[in-house]
Amino acid sequence: MNMIVGLLSLVSFAGIAVGLLMCVFQSQRPRGKSFAFYGFVGFVFVFSFALFQGPKDSARATASSAEAIASQSPAPAAPPTYKEVLAKLKVDSLTWEKEGFGSIMKASFVIRNYSTVDVKDIVVTCKHSSNSGTYIDSNTRPVYERVAHNSYQAVIDFNMGFIHSAVARSTCAVDSYSPA
Repeated sequence: MNMIVGLLSLVSFAGIAVGLLMCVFQSQRPRGKSFAFYGFVGFVFVFSFALFQGPKDSARATASSAEAIASQSPAPAAPPTYKEVLAKLKVDSLTWEKEGFGSIMKASFVIRNYSTVDVKDIVVTCKHSSNSGTYIDSNTRPVYERVAHNSYQAVIDFNMGFIHSAVARSTCAVDSYSPA
């Protein structure tokens, strides 16, 4: 196989050389351009074939590639810590309203789990502020649902408990969880 690739490379180089030599003479210039062009195309073809030919000795190459993969593969990843998982739990799409004569907070939100661990019994804390931005109060409630890794769970009309009458804004976040 190496001999054929070498012979084809030699022929394509000869085609390029003959084509360029023919370009020197005015009468042979069109033919010389063709020879040089096809010699170049042949060389590119042979070069790309030789480049992607693959290993010469398949048994030795397989053994060496297996050793290379074994040496490059990272050690098994340690499971994420509690804080790492907690940092990847988010409360999104929060909407809320006051119910029960303006004294109860009903919230709808989505708990997103961007971690690689399934979680359950997620504790959500909502911090409330007034129109001026002053922190007024907070509510903390557990959501007894299971959220798979890289997934989400919608929580609709969840009773967050009593709320101050002056609350105008609220933000919610995950405080803790239990591994599922």
